[in-house]
Amino acid sequence: MTAHPDTLTMSMYADGALPPEAVAAVEKHVGTCSTCREQVTLLRREVDLLNETLRRTAVAEPDLPALPRFSAPASFRDFALANLTIGLVFWLGQFLWKTLLGELAVDIASRFASIYVPDTYQLVNAFVMQLLEKGTAMFYSYLNVVVLGLLVIGSLLAILKYRKNGLPPAACIGLLALPLLAPTPADALEFWREPTGTITIAAHEAYDDTMILAAEMVRIEGNVTGDVIATGRSIEVSGNISGNLIAFGDTVRISGKVGGATISAASSLMLEHADGAGDLWGAAKFISINRDSIVGGNATLAGDSVMVEGKVARDLTGFADTIDVRGELGRTLRAWAGAIRLGNDAHVHGNVTYHAASRDSLKQAGSARIDGEVIYEGQAEDFGHENRYTTARFYLWQLARLGAAFLVGLALFWLVPGLQSLSIAAGMDSLRTAGLGLLVLIAVPIIALLTAFTLVGLPLALIAVAAWILALYLAKIVLGATVGRMLLADREGIMLPLLIGLAIVLVAGNLPWIGGIVGFVLTLVGLGLLAQYLWKAVNTSRAA
Repeated sequence: MTAHPDTLTMSMYADGALPPEAVAAVEKHVGTCSTCREQVTLLRREVDLLNETLRRTAVAEPDLPALPRFSAPASFRDFALANLTIGLVFWLGQFLWKTLLGELAVDIASRFASIYVPDTYQLVNAFVMQLLEKGTAMFYSYLNVVVLGLLVIGSLLAILKYRKNGLPPAACIGLLALPLLAPTPADALEFWREPTGTITIAAHEAYDDTMILAAEMVRIEGNVTGDVIATGRSIEVSGNISGNLIAFGDTVRISGKVGGATISAASSLMLEHADGAGDLWGAAKFISINRDSIVGGNATLAGDSVMVEGKVARDLTGFADTIDVRGELGRTLRAWAGAIRLGNDAHVHGNVTYHAASRDSLKQAGSARIDGEVIYEGQAEDFGHENRYTTARFYLWQLARLGAAFLVGLALFWLVPGLQSLSIAAGMDSLRTAGLGLLVLIAVPIIALLTAFTLVGLPLALIAVAAWILALYLAKIVLGATVGRMLLADREGIMLPLLIGLAIVLVAGNLPWIGGIVGFVLTLVGLGLLAQYLWKAVNTSRAA
């Protein structure tokens, strides 16, 4: 070794942390170089002084840790190999899980029991009904606490301010008793709830206000002047609603008149002899507008099957596997579908624009009329297999993601500068970090869901879920900055390491075939880093 070893090598040699294969070369050089020999002597003396100081203070500070041995930071190669190992472990675990559980356990269990899986709409309905049933009381309970707290604080401030001016004791007691006179907030809306029964607005009944109805079955046969929000297993509207109708249920059947917009999500949405003056927004597995129904505005429909036999006064926009039009459209038809059929009675007064697997996906009967043009706009993404790497919008979108992440990262490290000190070690440490990230990924939503079943815990659950979603986004930003600092170890500042690290993370997550697995592993590592930082920050604040 002719050149002088660098400072890091000399420090590791003096501390006894240099790899054995490099010790001989350094010892040979130190034996012939007086400058390096003096430097080693000074470094060893410094370590001895520190150890001696720690030993002298050990009596007064029994829990003081010993001077840790020097540990070289992980190189980018070690980090990449460690995370590749983590990815393979997770892939192997996923493969074994699917093989053992999916093909063995589930197959055996399915022979002895049938597993009932509730419909998505049933789960949503149950949640909404529970929220409507308990939500008002919960909201007013929180409102009472807030109002009472403000009154108590105001009374205390008034006492502290005016007591010096000779405020009588009776007046002080009166101010403290003032919060007890706070009125209970009155209900702004009256909810009708029958979780296991039926709510019926009979034909002879009329209501002049907005109504919120939650029941197993909701029937509206009378007149409602305001809006109606209904949720239940079955919803039937045969009366007149002057305002808007918002309905969520397994089956929604409308055969009356709606003066405003109609918004519905269900398993089946059926308009039978319906007269809607406003727009129709519907999402369901099966949607039908029969021959005697009218939609006075636009219709936007999404589902597996859409059948339009009636009249839509303006535009019809459909997203479905099959769209069947046999009625009249006042203006245009825009469709994203696997198949579009125009029946003999179909009449489109404007253009027909469609996205489908091929031009032949549009079938037009002989007597169907289209006053405008027929425009085919290529394959819909759900039906085609476009290579995203050949499109300009993919790269523009990635640049936009990079720019947004860079700006968010600058703001994050400006607000929390301590995140710049995060680092990743190689070997088992990287595996532990990823494991911690996996724990956060799985445990937080489960804990939030369990907490949400209590009235007091619902706001906390919402806050936890929001923080979890934010952490998922920030995880790769924090990891990108860490990777950038590993590559540019001698670079001051955060801007260039952050930009380079984010670019590497973004490219790795978009690699063909393995990009999804790589992105998942990087997210786990980033979540683990955030969790470690929060844990250390909490412990530090407790110690202080």
